[in-house]
Amino acid sequence: MKRKLDGMAGTDPKRPKLSELPSRVLFFRNLPQGASELELTQLCSWFGGVTNVLKMKEKNQAFVEMESLPAAVGLMQYHAAGNPALIRGQPVDIHYSARQEITQKQKQQAQPGEPPAGNIIHVTFSHMVRPVDCDLLYRIFSQYGGTILKIVCFEKNGSHQALVEFSDVNPALTVKTVLNGHSIYQDGCVMQIDFSKLQQISVRPDDIHSRDFTVPLHQGGFPAQFGEPGPMGPYPMAPAVGGPSLVPGGPGLGPGRPSLGPGQGPVPGLVPRLGPGLGPGLGPGPWIIPATAAAANNGQRANSKVLLANNLNKERISCIALFKLFGTCGDVMRVKILYHKRDMAFVQLRDEAHAYRCLSHLKECPLFDAKMNLQVSKMQEVPLPPPHTAESYDGLTQDYSLSPLHRFASPGSKNALHITSPSQSLHLSNIPEGLAEEQLVHLFSQFGVVESFKFFAANKKMGIVRLDTVSHAIGALVTLHRENLAPFGLPAGDGRGLTISFATSSSAVTPV
Repeated sequence: MKRKLDGMAGTDPKRPKLSELPSRVLFFRNLPQGASELELTQLCSWFGGVTNVLKMKEKNQAFVEMESLPAAVGLMQYHAAGNPALIRGQPVDIHYSARQEITQKQKQQAQPGEPPAGNIIHVTFSHMVRPVDCDLLYRIFSQYGGTILKIVCFEKNGSHQALVEFSDVNPALTVKTVLNGHSIYQDGCVMQIDFSKLQQISVRPDDIHSRDFTVPLHQGGFPAQFGEPGPMGPYPMAPAVGGPSLVPGGPGLGPGRPSLGPGQGPVPGLVPRLGPGLGPGLGPGPWIIPATAAAANNGQRANSKVLLANNLNKERISCIALFKLFGTCGDVMRVKILYHKRDMAFVQLRDEAHAYRCLSHLKECPLFDAKMNLQVSKMQEVPLPPPHTAESYDGLTQDYSLSPLHRFASPGSKNALHITSPSQSLHLSNIPEGLAEEQLVHLFSQFGVVESFKFFAANKKMGIVRLDTVSHAIGALVTLHRENLAPFGLPAGDGRGLTISFATSSSAVTPV
C-alpha cells in the first residue's frame, strides 16, 4: 500500500513513493537543516553497509540505499520498537521506499547541477607547492577505510585535479567530510573535494598519471590491499619508509622519516602521518592541516561537543583510555570507536567548552606512540549502538555520563584551574599510606624510564613522577588513573586508586 507525503501534490510525478513492503531503499524526512550525507550514513551503518545516499536539501528529505534487504529491515524494526532515530538530537521519520534502488538519473533529477554523494570524489588542488601524484593520494585517502579502486590525476583549467574511485560510498563520504578544505602540506596543496557525477573511472594502462589498483602493475604503484592475492597472485608488501619513491620523480617520503609502527595506519611504514608537528629534521613531508585546529589557534571556539580523533593506535586503543585522556581536560559523556575503522573515534564531552579545552590541549598528543589528530565533528551527540549488534557486543561504544571519575562535574571545581597539555611529568594524589618511593618508581617504570620522583614535603599522599617521554606518561595515566593498585602488588589504600593528572611545567622534581 502506497502513501502520499504530506504537503505534496498527488499529481506530482517526482514525489517520493512510499511503501509498506520492505525495500533496500529507505526514505527520510524531517531532517535537521543542513544534515549531511555522512550523518545519514552513520545513523544507518549500525545495521549494514550503505551503498547510496540521495539528499533533497530544499525539502530536508533523503533516500538511503542499504546494501541488503535484511539490513534495511533490521533498521526499521529497531526504530519501530520505540527507539527514535535521531540526527543532531532531532527525531527523523523513516519509511520504506517503493523504489528498490537509487539510480543515477534519480540523483541528477533531485540535485540538478550538484553531484550527489557517490563512491567517486573529484579533488581540485590550489596553492600547489609540491607535486601530488596517485601514490601520495592513495597514502592519504586509504587511511579512511574502504578500498581505493582507481585514481587519475590531470590538469584542467590551469589547476591540478584528481578523480578517486572507492569501492563504496562510505569512505568517500568520510574523506570529503574530514579532508575537504585541508592542506596536504603545511605551506600549500589545499584540497577542494566534491563528489563526481561519473559512475566509474577509466584508466589507460600506459598513463603514468593514473592507477588501477584492482589489477597488478608491472612497474610502480601498489594495490588496494597489500599482501592480499589479486587476479594474478599476491602483491608484494609495502617497502619501508625512507626508500625510493614508488613513482620515478615522485615526492617520496625522504630519508630519516620514522616508520609509523603497528596500528598507526592501514599500510605500516608507508602511510605518512597526518597533522602538523612531525618534529624537526623530518623534511617537507605530507601534512594534513585541519581547519578546526587552525580555528582553535585563532581563538575560535568549537561549535560541537563531539570531537573526531583519528590516527589512533588501533591495536591498543580503547574507550576507557580515551575517556581517561580526554577526562584530564573535560568531562567525557560517550566514546565511540568506529567498528570498521578502529583508528578513528568520536568523543562526546559535557558541552562545547569542555570540547574546546580538549581540542586546545590534546591535539597531536602521542597516545600509545601514535600522534592523535583532533577535529570538531558535525555530530552533536554520539549515538549508542542498537542492542544485539556486533558493535554492542564488542564494547566499541561506551556511555560515561554517570561515571564517578568526572573531574569537572562540580560547579567551580578547582581541577579546571590546573588543566595543562600532556607532559612527561605526572601529578599523583591519593597515594596509599606507607607506599615507598621505590615501589612507585617500580610501578611507573613498567611504562617507561622514570627520570625523577618526589613526594610533596607537606603531604606524603601527593607526589610528582617524570617519565622519559610524553607518550609513556600518557600511557601510565590512562592505565593507572583511579585503578586499584592491589593487582600490581601494592597496598590498595582506600580502594580508589591513584588520582593522576598532568603536572604543570613549574612542578620541580628531583632525579631518582
